[in-house]
Amino acid sequence: MKNRFTIIIFLLFCQLDAFAQNGVSKYNFEIGSIASDSMALVEFNLSTQGELWKNKWDFNTPISTWYGVELNAEGRVFCIDLDGDPNCSAMRYGGNHLHGNLPDWQLPFLEHLFLSSNKLDGEIPNFSGTPYLRTLQLSANRLEGSIPDFENLRNLVKLDLEYNSLSGIIPDFENLPSLASLYLGHNNFLGPVPEFSNSLSLKQIYIDHNQLNECPERFDHLMELTQFILCENQLKGTIPSFEDNLNLSLLDLSYND
Repeated sequence: MKNRFTIIIFLLFCQLDAFAQNGVSKYNFEIGSIASDSMALVEFNLSTQGELWKNKWDFNTPISTWYGVELNAEGRVFCIDLDGDPNCSAMRYGGNHLHGNLPDWQLPFLEHLFLSSNKLDGEIPNFSGTPYLRTLQLSANRLEGSIPDFENLRNLVKLDLEYNSLSGIIPDFENLPSLASLYLGHNNFLGPVPEFSNSLSLKQIYIDHNQLNECPERFDHLMELTQFILCENQLKGTIPSFEDNLNLSLLDLSYND
């Protein structure tokens, strides 16, 4: 633990020196500044075995030059894209060879996180320190456990956790009123399909290839729903009524009971 802390401090001082040399010393290096963003990224690099990454970060250079990192106008971390194509959009191009666990980091201005197609394992953190997060894409990894409640992600628009080893019951996402796109297919979820009673902006719901066994009778409160994919589960009984979902253009209930 002592060695780990020493590495973090050393790398942080290298980063601060790089900032000063590149004319961005105007930032106030205090808690909640670009310095704390830098330390959070260093911790993330260490926890995901940065020495194994395909495209590594050079801590002697400004944070703006780090692979897959984009900053906003104030110089704060706005986007992290390590899915193999660092364009701050959802792609799956082989990842960046990330291993290990995700920290519950403190990046208060992060809006987009793309970490698909890596080898991340362990449980998903609650992302309590990223209140402005809009996109969370962790698909095609080795993540386990249940989905946290994400109680602090009220701005989240897209959640993509497909192709992992997640289990348990899918939550109702009552804390995610802005959620529009939900991708949870190809996991090990059990129990009922949620009603999504508070996620009234949902347009796409992909929860195929799980072990769900029960479904609500109707989803008439989801007026924006356009795509609903429920194939390859263990659903029984009658098909729900979608007569009030006037925007629904794609519905797949195949390979159920």
